[in-house]
Amino acid sequence: MESGRLAEAFLPSGTNIQALRESSERDIREAHYDHHLPNSVRHGGNIPAIWAYANGTDTRLLGLSWSDEVQLILTTVESGVKTVRDLKHRRFGIPKWANVQIDFTRAQALRGLENALKLEGMSVSDVDLVDYPYGGTYSDEQMRHVHGAQVSFGVNRIQQRNNELIGLLRGDIDAIFLKGAHAVHLAAEFGLHVVIDTGSHPDPMIRSNNGTPRTLTVDRHLLDHHFDAAKIIVDCVLRSEQWAWANPEKTRQFLARELNTSEYWWPPPTAKMPIGACAPCSMNSRFWRYRISPISCTAGSSSHGVSMCVTGLISAYWKVCWGRLQGCPSSHISRSLAGGYRPFFRL
Repeated sequence: MESGRLAEAFLPSGTNIQALRESSERDIREAHYDHHLPNSVRHGGNIPAIWAYANGTDTRLLGLSWSDEVQLILTTVESGVKTVRDLKHRRFGIPKWANVQIDFTRAQALRGLENALKLEGMSVSDVDLVDYPYGGTYSDEQMRHVHGAQVSFGVNRIQQRNNELIGLLRGDIDAIFLKGAHAVHLAAEFGLHVVIDTGSHPDPMIRSNNGTPRTLTVDRHLLDHHFDAAKIIVDCVLRSEQWAWANPEKTRQFLARELNTSEYWWPPPTAKMPIGACAPCSMNSRFWRYRISPISCTAGSSSHGVSMCVTGLISAYWKVCWGRLQGCPSSHISRSLAGGYRPFFRL
């Protein structure tokens, strides 16, 4: 979207394209998480997408992108925690947003912890969870792009702090979960010990989390009444992927600016990935065509209940995907859309 390809593709129809999180209206920004806005398109983590459908939002999935990224369990050297087994009965910091509809940050931290512990035959109940509260919501601050970087002009800097990281550095807790390029940067900046990177594990079920896979979803109204728009969206995504593979250095620069990080943390896909390194999202994405049965669930009332429900669905969800899609050419979905076949399943 930031490259202008999507806006250019919709120019002949007179359709205006705007990022939801850059809207001046909070209700529209919130649509990125609950998908309530008619004719909206969302590409992002799968936890909000699954949660939205489970709560009755009539959405459809256009495709999945699998983008491996680092998922780190971090401790301080002084904590004495060296391996996953050392986490037993230790204090693990978990974010807890009080006012959000779906606390995906808590869910992804629990999922990362759960995946790490299961490798040693342990479960989340074997560690002591310590909640780190956050006020407000994810949609309170309007986002803007400045020199290619996504930033907030809000004044609530306290809300944007990582409270778990502060607790870890103070010695109040023993370990935390962080992901992506920022996680690697912070680990290096503060000399933190990487207990494990589940994002580099060979088993895709261990790597599965909020961002693996990411979902490209639309609301039902757009699909039924503006099907040509859905075709344009998928076509733009596939063409962007081809551009990224053909222009790895430019893609690294673009992604580093987008996330306001150094290019150092974004090695090219052909390089040997050091622990904690992230592969550019666009370079490792594949969009697939397939049919599976609709997935639904009843979200629990507590944050922990919701996250366990969601992560369980992701596991079942990915087992089906991995079994049916390995080796399937991404161009199939483009040809299917062009031919009028609608290969969508419900989340």
